[in-house]
Amino acid sequence: MQSDWFFYPKYGTDIIDKVVGCFVNEYLSWQENGYYWSVDKMPNHDGWFRLAAHPDGNTDYYTETCFDDDPISGKQLTEDMLILLTGENGCAQENCDPEVSDKTDWTLEEVCIDEVLRCLSAEGTHIYAPCGDRLWMRSVDTGKHEMMDMMDFILSRKVA
Repeated sequence: MQSDWFFYPKYGTDIIDKVVGCFVNEYLSWQENGYYWSVDKMPNHDGWFRLAAHPDGNTDYYTETCFDDDPISGKQLTEDMLILLTGENGCAQENCDPEVSDKTDWTLEEVCIDEVLRCLSAEGTHIYAPCGDRLWMRSVDTGKHEMMDMMDFILSRKVA
């Protein structure tokens, strides 16, 4: 099963590659479980990118949601993930357990790939993911998501 997400980032390619790479490889374990992925600029669609994930042969495990409750390491925060804590749309969860530690930790438990893409995307845009004959989309501004029939979406678009 191939999965694709289309998004319009507010950051450069180097930041997108670092954050997405860290999340999908270290938190979702795509590469470890036989899924190859890439983030590519969309030709003829200025500024839009596509995150594609596809299996290499027979794979049993695939997830778009992180189930790891370990804190984000200091190294990961400074090198790859700090951007997920910033702004109103930051998706990392603050985890402060006074019985375990007196410091605040950040975790990505129950964070989905679309939430990470939302953190990286420009305001006023949407994230799109085709699902067969349906289209899943999420507003970057409000976080609201919906599933729509692909033909309804295509035929309701205003054409210049």
